[in-house]
Amino acid sequence: MTITKKISLGFAIPIVLIIVVGVLAHQVSTRLATTTDWVEHSMEVEVTMQKALTRMVDAETGARGFFITGVEVFLQPYVGAATDVMKLFDRASELTADNSLQRARVEALQRTARGCRHAIAQPAALAQALDPFAAGGAIIAFVHRLRGRPGQQVARQRTVRVVEEGKRQVRRVGG
Repeated sequence: MTITKKISLGFAIPIVLIIVVGVLAHQVSTRLATTTDWVEHSMEVEVTMQKALTRMVDAETGARGFFITGVEVFLQPYVGAATDVMKLFDRASELTADNSLQRARVEALQRTARGCRHAIAQPAALAQALDPFAAGGAIIAFVHRLRGRPGQQVARQRTVRVVEEGKRQVRRVGG
């Protein structure tokens, strides 16, 4: 091997190594950026779902306070939460639009929230109308319904499924 070839090889090897390292660094940084985006997206879904669950608990707690005391101030959390929960679920639907399984879970949660809202609204309206006999029966039905599987419990279970699936997706993308 001539001296010219040795010098050329001496320059070529480091240049090839620099190119290989550059390509690998680019791939790693691209993968890191993708994983970071998925983590942020999953965290946004999780925070949105937790806020919705918290507002559902607020609504149910306010309704219970009203049913026990008859004081309408306890209905304020229920009234405020009713619209907040639906807005939060709409946002969660937007965030999970790219995943049909997650979207189905969010829609199931929306149905649960609507059912809880309806279960609370009927006795609350009767109680506000000062029809104690009708309200009493509706309240008893509401309490019996809560004894079986409270809306909060169902919502918590479904929220956990949505969050866990989001974490699994992040692990799949991140490798």
